[in-house]
Amino acid sequence: NRVLNLAGLAGYIDRNPLPRGWLPKTGPKKRFPVLYPTEDRALLACEAVPLAYRVFYGFLHREGMRRGEAAALTWGDVDIENETISLDENKTDHPRWWRLSAGVAVALEAWREVRGDPEDDELVFTDEHGRPLSLDHLADLVRTHLAAAGLTRADLTSKGPNKGPFGIHCFRRSFVTRSLALGKNED
Repeated sequence: NRVLNLAGLAGYIDRNPLPRGWLPKTGPKKRFPVLYPTEDRALLACEAVPLAYRVFYGFLHREGMRRGEAAALTWGDVDIENETISLDENKTDHPRWWRLSAGVAVALEAWREVRGDPEDDELVFTDEHGRPLSLDHLADLVRTHLAAAGLTRADLTSKGPNKGPFGIHCFRRSFVTRSLALGKNED
Protein backbone atom coordinates (compact mmCIF):
# COMPACT_ATOMS: atom_id res chain seq x y z
CA ASN A 1 0.00 0.00 0.00
CA ARG A 2 2.80 2.40 0.91
CA VAL A 3 4.67 1.68 -2.31
CA LEU A 4 1.51 2.29 -4.34
CA ASN A 5 0.93 5.59 -2.50
CA LEU A 6 4.52 6.64 -3.24
CA ALA A 7 4.13 5.61 -6.88
CA GLY A 8 1.07 7.87 -7.09
CA LEU A 9 2.92 10.77 -5.50
CA ALA A 10 5.87 10.30 -7.88
CA GLY A 11 3.54 10.27 -10.89
CA TYR A 12 4.14 6.66 -11.96
CA ILE A 13 0.45 5.85 -11.52
CA ASP A 14 -2.63 8.10 -11.35
CA ARG A 15 -3.67 6.86 -7.93
CA ASN A 16 -3.37 3.94 -5.55
CA PRO A 17 -5.82 1.26 -6.81
CA LEU A 18 -6.41 -0.05 -3.27
CA PRO A 19 -9.38 1.64 -1.57
CA ARG A 20 -8.69 3.48 1.69
CA GLY A 21 -9.20 1.14 4.64
CA TRP A 22 -9.02 -1.98 2.47
CA LEU A 23 -5.88 -3.29 4.15
CA PRO A 24 -6.02 -4.29 7.83
CA LYS A 25 -4.55 -1.82 10.27
CA THR A 26 -1.24 -2.75 11.80
CA GLY A 27 -1.35 -2.66 15.54
CA PRO A 28 0.94 -3.60 18.35
CA LYS A 29 2.18 -7.17 18.19
CA LYS A 30 1.15 -9.46 21.01
CA ARG A 31 3.68 -11.22 23.17
CA PHE A 32 3.36 -14.98 23.49
CA PRO A 33 5.12 -17.19 26.04
CA VAL A 34 7.88 -19.67 25.30
CA LEU A 35 8.25 -23.09 26.87
CA TYR A 36 11.10 -23.47 29.34
CA PRO A 37 13.32 -26.58 29.18
CA THR A 38 11.90 -27.98 32.44
CA GLU A 39 8.37 -27.51 31.09
CA ASP A 40 9.33 -29.19 27.81
CA ARG A 41 10.65 -32.21 29.74
CA ALA A 42 7.48 -32.39 31.85
CA LEU A 43 5.23 -32.23 28.79
CA LEU A 44 7.16 -34.88 26.87
CA ALA A 45 7.26 -37.19 29.91
CA CYS A 46 3.54 -36.91 30.70
CA GLU A 47 1.91 -40.26 29.93
CA ALA A 48 -1.54 -38.64 30.08
CA VAL A 49 -0.65 -36.92 26.78
CA PRO A 50 -0.87 -39.33 23.81
CA LEU A 51 2.59 -40.38 22.62
CA ALA A 52 1.95 -39.16 19.05
CA TYR A 53 1.37 -35.62 20.32
CA ARG A 54 4.38 -35.74 22.64
CA VAL A 55 6.60 -36.72 19.69
CA PHE A 56 4.97 -34.01 17.55
CA TYR A 57 5.42 -31.31 20.20
CA GLY A 58 9.02 -32.32 20.87
CA PHE A 59 9.77 -32.20 17.17
CA LEU A 60 8.17 -28.77 16.71
CA HIS A 61 10.03 -27.39 19.73
CA ARG A 62 13.41 -28.63 18.49
CA GLU A 63 13.06 -28.05 14.74
CA GLY A 64 10.92 -24.91 14.57
CA MET A 65 8.73 -26.12 11.73
CA ARG A 66 5.24 -24.81 11.19
CA ARG A 67 2.54 -27.23 12.34
CA GLY A 68 1.24 -27.77 8.81
CA GLU A 69 4.72 -28.44 7.44
CA ALA A 70 5.43 -30.96 10.20
CA ALA A 71 2.02 -32.61 9.82
CA ALA A 72 2.67 -33.10 6.08
CA LEU A 73 6.18 -34.49 6.62
CA THR A 74 6.72 -37.99 5.21
CA TRP A 75 9.38 -40.50 6.13
CA GLY A 76 10.95 -39.89 2.73
CA ASP A 77 11.64 -36.28 3.81
CA VAL A 78 13.67 -37.52 6.78
CA ASP A 79 17.16 -39.00 6.49
CA ILE A 80 17.68 -40.53 9.92
CA GLU A 81 21.10 -41.96 9.06
CA ASN A 82 22.49 -38.54 8.07
CA GLU A 83 20.27 -36.69 10.59
CA THR A 84 18.74 -34.33 8.01
CA ILE A 85 15.36 -33.15 6.73
CA SER A 86 14.52 -32.02 3.23
CA LEU A 87 11.44 -29.84 2.93
CA ASP A 88 10.40 -29.29 -0.68
CA GLU A 89 7.04 -27.54 -0.31
CA ASN A 90 6.27 -24.99 2.38
CA LYS A 91 4.52 -21.70 3.06
CA THR A 92 7.28 -19.58 1.55
CA ASP A 93 7.86 -21.81 -1.51
CA HIS A 94 11.57 -21.92 -0.65
CA PRO A 95 12.73 -25.54 -0.45
CA ARG A 96 14.89 -26.10 2.62
CA TRP A 97 17.31 -28.73 3.87
CA TRP A 98 18.88 -28.80 7.32
CA ARG A 99 20.55 -30.94 9.94
CA LEU A 100 18.29 -32.11 12.74
CA SER A 101 18.83 -30.79 16.27
CA ALA A 102 20.68 -33.02 18.71
CA GLY A 103 18.70 -36.11 19.65
CA VAL A 104 15.87 -35.59 17.15
CA ALA A 105 17.13 -38.25 14.72
CA VAL A 106 17.35 -40.77 17.57
CA ALA A 107 13.82 -39.90 18.67
CA LEU A 108 12.50 -40.18 15.11
CA GLU A 109 14.22 -43.53 14.65
CA ALA A 110 12.51 -44.82 17.82
CA TRP A 111 9.19 -43.32 16.63
CA ARG A 112 9.58 -45.06 13.27
CA GLU A 113 10.04 -48.40 15.06
CA VAL A 114 6.92 -47.73 17.18
CA ARG A 115 5.01 -46.99 13.95
CA GLY A 116 6.07 -50.38 12.53
CA ASP A 117 8.70 -49.22 10.00
CA PRO A 118 6.37 -47.24 7.69
CA GLU A 119 7.01 -46.64 3.99
CA ASP A 120 8.72 -43.47 2.76
CA ASP A 121 5.46 -41.97 1.46
CA GLU A 122 3.70 -42.35 4.84
CA LEU A 123 3.29 -39.42 7.23
CA VAL A 124 5.74 -39.14 10.12
CA PHE A 125 3.19 -37.86 12.61
CA THR A 126 0.13 -40.08 12.93
CA ASP A 127 -2.01 -41.18 15.85
CA GLU A 128 -2.03 -44.68 17.36
CA HIS A 129 -4.30 -45.85 14.52
CA GLY A 130 -2.05 -44.48 11.76
CA ARG A 131 -4.34 -41.52 11.01
CA PRO A 132 -2.96 -38.00 10.50
CA LEU A 133 -2.93 -35.92 13.68
CA SER A 134 -5.88 -33.55 13.87
CA LEU A 135 -4.76 -29.94 13.52
CA ASP A 136 -8.19 -28.59 14.47
CA HIS A 137 -8.21 -26.62 17.72
CA LEU A 138 -4.57 -27.54 18.32
CA ALA A 139 -3.95 -24.44 20.47
CA ASP A 140 -6.66 -25.56 22.90
CA LEU A 141 -5.36 -29.12 22.81
CA VAL A 142 -1.78 -28.13 23.60
CA ARG A 143 -3.00 -26.06 26.58
CA THR A 144 -5.00 -29.09 27.78
CA HIS A 145 -1.86 -31.21 27.45
CA LEU A 146 0.23 -28.60 29.32
CA ALA A 147 -2.29 -28.71 32.17
CA ALA A 148 -2.22 -32.53 32.17
CA ALA A 149 1.56 -32.31 32.56
CA GLY A 150 1.07 -30.12 35.64
CA LEU A 151 2.38 -26.96 33.97
CA THR A 152 0.58 -24.16 35.77
CA ARG A 153 2.77 -21.12 35.05
CA ALA A 154 0.28 -18.29 34.60
CA ASP A 155 2.13 -16.97 31.54
CA LEU A 156 1.18 -20.14 29.63
CA THR A 157 -2.57 -19.58 29.93
CA SER A 158 -3.18 -15.89 30.61
CA LYS A 159 -4.07 -13.38 27.96
CA GLY A 160 -4.40 -9.65 27.90
CA PRO A 161 -4.52 -6.70 25.54
CA ASN A 162 -0.89 -7.24 24.50
CA LYS A 163 -0.36 -10.90 25.41
CA GLY A 164 -1.66 -14.21 24.16
CA PRO A 165 -1.68 -17.66 25.79
CA PHE A 166 0.60 -20.53 24.74
CA GLY A 167 -0.53 -22.07 21.47
CA ILE A 168 0.95 -24.49 18.95
CA HIS A 169 2.90 -21.72 17.13
CA CYS A 170 4.64 -20.96 20.45
CA PHE A 171 6.81 -24.06 19.89
CA ARG A 172 8.17 -22.25 16.81
CA ARG A 173 8.61 -19.04 18.82
CA SER A 174 10.46 -21.00 21.52
CA PHE A 175 12.74 -22.52 18.88
CA VAL A 176 13.56 -19.13 17.36
CA THR A 177 14.13 -17.51 20.77
CA ARG A 178 16.47 -20.33 21.81
CA SER A 179 18.33 -20.26 18.47
CA LEU A 180 18.87 -16.50 18.65
CA ALA A 181 20.07 -16.78 22.26
CA LEU A 182 22.62 -19.36 21.10
CA GLY A 183 23.81 -17.09 18.29
CA LYS A 184 22.28 -19.17 15.50
CA ASN A 185 20.61 -17.72 12.44
CA GLU A 186 19.39 -18.93 9.06
CA ASP A 187 22.86 -18.87 7.47
